[in-house]
Amino acid sequence: LSSSSRGAMSAVPKTQVSYVSRQEIHDNKVPLDFRDYCAHLLIPLNRCRNQMNYLPWECVTLRNAYEKCQYNDYERRRDVKKEMDRAAKAEREAERESK
Repeated sequence: LSSSSRGAMSAVPKTQVSYVSRQEIHDNKVPLDFRDYCAHLLIPLNRCRNQMNYLPWECVTLRNAYEKCQYNDYERRRDVKKEMDRAAKAEREAERESK
């Protein structure tokens, strides 16, 4: 699929909303590297992992939801970067033409 058709079909939001407060993240001891827009899924996933002693066949649904959120966030950031690059290129070309 081209990026334009994929973008139309994609359910990736353009902006992100945090579903948990900083206090909840702090109280649940989420590591700094994981304090992103998917932390609302990581908190119950880590709770499940601890309760199930990290058995790989447990908490599968929560893990899949967390990984999908991470992937969607990656796609959103990639699309934003492409748009920024495209705008910068257009600006450079416009500047070059004006000289």
